[in-house]
Amino acid sequence: MSPRNFARVFARKMNITPMKYVEKLRLETAGRYLTETHLTMDEISRLCGFKNSINMNRMFLQAFQVTPSQYRGRFCSSFQ
Repeated sequence: MSPRNFARVFARKMNITPMKYVEKLRLETAGRYLTETHLTMDEISRLCGFKNSINMNRMFLQAFQVTPSQYRGRFCSSFQ
């Protein structure tokens, strides 16, 4: 299957483009790292496949209207 055909079939079946799906998974994974670990923003962004922490920051603002630091502060579990 060609990449172009894959993208069409994926979007039709999943109701989301492959790129948006990957972004969603990265944000969900980053959210878990933010609330369940003490890793730095740079470490989390690298582990989740963002280009850098600035890119992760932009994606969080776009998706959740908060920065990763604000997200961590609001949703951090008491794992300490």
